[in-house]
Amino acid sequence: MREFYCHARVEVKGESPEGAPEGRYIEGYASTKDLDRDADVITPDAFAKTITTFLKNPIVFFKHMWDEGIGTVERMSIDDKGLFVRIKIAEGTPLADKVWALIKQGVYRALSFGFRVLSNEDHREDRSTLYDRLITDLDLFEVSVVTVPANGFPRARGDRP
Repeated sequence: MREFYCHARVEVKGESPEGAPEGRYIEGYASTKDLDRDADVITPDAFAKTITTFLKNPIVFFKHMWDEGIGTVERMSIDDKGLFVRIKIAEGTPLADKVWALIKQGVYRALSFGFRVLSNEDHREDRSTLYDRLITDLDLFEVSVVTVPANGFPRARGDRP
């Protein structure tokens, strides 16, 4: 099984946005339909079948380090732009507290997710598209706060090594 990671920018919502229980929250897109640095495009509908399963264990990590969670996804929705999430950052653990402090300072501003591709269109040989793969179905494993995003910062096909 091969895992992939896709990244997008995050916004700090601060503590307890309207309608949410008390806590530390961030919101943003874990994925957008934009071309990413890996020359992939992930359709928003690629998440349609996986959300229900993911929300049974809505874990959030820091930089995909699966040995310690830092929070949970409280809300997840698909729109025309991509996969939007509201994350509650845990309190009282050194890593979660550190990540929250650095999110509030604007140091960590990106989200990512780990997934397995279930269905895609391969366009690597088709030079008429800007992307190599159009991912249309996936299995979502986790969401992470990350330091270096790929989604939202595309590279042109010719810029890849």
